Amino acid sequence: MSIHRLRKKLENLPPNREGEHLVLPRGEYRLQLRSDVDVDAAGLAADASVGKTDDAETPRRQTRYNMPARSILAICVLGIIVLAVLMAWFWPLNLTRDARLASAFWKPLTHSAIPTALIVGDRYAFGEVENGRVVRQVVDPLVTSSEDLDRYLLNHKRDGAQVVDLNQFDLPAAMAPALVSIMPVLNRATGDAKARAITSSRFTTDMLKTHNIVYIGLLSDLRDLREPIFDRSGFALMPTGDAIVDRRSGRRFEANWADPSKERMLRRDYAYVASFPGPFGNRILVIAGMNDPGLVEVAQIVSRQADLAILTGKASEKSAFEALYEIRTFGPSGVANRLIIMRPTQAGRQWDATLQR
Repeated sequence: MSIHRLRKKLENLPPNREGEHLVLPRGEYRLQLRSDVDVDAAGLAADASVGKTDDAETPRRQTRYNMPARSILAICVLGIIVLAVLMAWFWPLNLTRDARLASAFWKPLTHSAIPTALIVGDRYAFGEVENGRVVRQVVDPLVTSSEDLDRYLLNHKRDGAQVVDLNQFDLPAAMAPALVSIMPVLNRATGDAKARAITSSRFTTDMLKTHNIVYIGLLSDLRDLREPIFDRSGFALMPTGDAIVDRRSGRRFEANWADPSKERMLRRDYAYVASFPGPFGNRILVIAGMNDPGLVEVAQIVSRQADLAILTGKASEKSAFEALYEIRTFGPSGVANRLIIMRPTQAGRQWDATLQR
């Protein structure tokens, strides 16, 4: 998904219950959370700047300047009163009354002096060429960069098809609604020090020492985060990211979600959540789906107070835990979720070089 398409998808999504919208301003690559009041004000400002004729603007200028001083004063006073009421109402509602921040999942971020990085899972796409033109884009979980494509071509032949490096990365379609779900609670958890958003293709391992990490995306797009996340996990993630195995029981969990445009039937997907300490007192949170329905559903799970209570249970903010969810799907949508496994893990101990397996 290009930045333009992501911006349009965010614009078309409805606001959350607090009337907030997630927006991506033009010319910027930084997500912002705005309320309906902000959006309406921006729209009015844009309308006022649209080219109008001088004849159309003149009456409004005269009306504004001819307004009695008392009316102007009354409007100002009324505006101050409304602003004060809004601040008194929404400020405690958004911050001190958000019970989600007391959960063991989000609480480590609320009092951390370490900056937070939101790692958004993206994926590399290359093109197949026929008759001298690119006819389709291909996403292969095993090919995550131009260098991978070169190595892949040395060992494989794609049925006679020619491929070309497009140097292109996109986001899964589920990323927009997933971000809409988590950004309000993430912004409140980090307070004034808003999370810095970067894609997984731009993630560097040095950030494991300098930032709290919140990963959101598909399991297949973890890239350099795969090893630190699953090194001490009770699960093993398959190389393609389309299956996960419980190390203890050997049980394999593999999604059978298919292209929703072809099959309208109940299927299943999976989602993974984890929280564990980083190497320098920081925190690593994982919010991941196996496919798009799993990603949308798991983002809602960590954003709902009732689901957070079930997820964290008796876990403390300093503990390490992980969970696997089964997501029932119908077409492109998740319709139900079931917590299959929730347990403490040894994740975080991998940083201790003295430990032996």
